[in-house]
Amino acid sequence: MSYTTKFSGCFRFDRELKAAEAAYLVELASVRHDRERYPGVYCAWVLTEDRTGLEADENADTEYVAWLHHLVDKVFELWDLGISGEVAWQGEEMGDVGVIRVKDNEITVVNGEHPVEVPEGSDQGEEPYPPLQPLDLSPFRGGIQVPRFRSNAIVDKLLEDGPFDMNAIALWDVPDEDREQFAMLIGYSISGFAELSYVREETVKRAGKVARERLPDFPKLWYEDDEALADWKAEDE
Repeated sequence: MSYTTKFSGCFRFDRELKAAEAAYLVELASVRHDRERYPGVYCAWVLTEDRTGLEADENADTEYVAWLHHLVDKVFELWDLGISGEVAWQGEEMGDVGVIRVKDNEITVVNGEHPVEVPEGSDQGEEPYPPLQPLDLSPFRGGIQVPRFRSNAIVDKLLEDGPFDMNAIALWDVPDEDREQFAMLIGYSISGFAELSYVREETVKRAGKVARERLPDFPKLWYEDDEALADWKAEDE
């Protein structure tokens, strides 16, 4: 079964399309393409019904951002055509949400509520390092469900069978960012993760925002709100 992503919003052109331009975009979205020349087999963007802009083709199952760059760089710049607007997406995986914003052909990708900043020349992807491990809701005392990072089965097996244990790993001289990622991979709850001394504020904020998308009543973490910290500690006592 294919992965499903839902989209909302559209990008608008800064002028009316010529008949030949509209015909080209219709054809581009209706035929198969060579992956060596195009970002995917099918174009991820189609004309809106009134032909004043572009909207995502949710059936394309392809590279939406890459296709948008292709259209802007290879087509619209040649036509002296500009687009602007905002399209939000929601995927099946926890945390797979974000917005694609375009202003006068300048494209910005935002994961969740955080603008993506990829260092020049980097090919590490769109999410800041370390990437967030998917979140699941885990049963807690009193029937409460709490958001918890999904543990990695390979990491679990390595810890179970050795040769290293958590005490040995704690003594290693490794970057805090890698310890953050390791804490996610072994399945920390969001609240427990936030208490770790090596976890950075920005990582907690990212995790907290994603958690509240899944569980709206989940309180703000203390890195974000001092009053929320006091409330959280009082509830946990």
